[in-house]
This record gives sequence, C-alpha cells and structure tokens, in this order.
Amino acid sequence: MPVTPEVPLQMRRNGFHPVEELAQARDGEGVVRMMAPFGVPAYLVLPYENVREVLSDPPRFSSTFRTGGTPGGSTRVSAEERRRYGPGT
Repeated sequence: MPVTPEVPLQMRRNGFHPVEELAQARDGEGVVRMMAPFGVPAYLVLPYENVREVLSDPPRFSSTFRTGGTPGGSTRVSAEERRRYGPGT
C-alpha cells in the first residue's frame, strides 16, 4: 500500500484556518525550524512583521549555502546547480 507523504506544516489547514500547531507558532516566537522538501534545514517565519524583517535584510537572512556545497552535501557543483540553489531561491 502506498504511503501518503505528510503535508508540510505551512500548508496544513483546518477549513480556511491554520491548524493549531501553526497558529501556536505564529502567536509564539514566530520561527519554526523545519526540513525543506529537498532535504535542507529551513525556517518557517511567522507572522507578517517577522517576514517583512527577514525579506528586508538580505545580508542578515541569506539563502546562500555557507559551506560552499549543495543541499545534498556534494562539493562538486555545476553552473546550473549554482544558479538553482543560489541566493534568492
């Protein structure tokens, strides 16, 4: 029997409202550490004020991989991979 993948936290809903876990994260600290779909650690940032802060300060909140590698840990990176995983993705 096929296994149904779990819906990521940021996409879960109770009707038109966020699930309780997401509402608690929004009303609490507002930052949730999670795993992105392609296997890289990521942060879900809530609420709107925090999102504005993150998006308006690129030097402080960058999507650049600081190790010089790729999400899978490989250090051999093609030009296409660099474009795909570069800043702003």
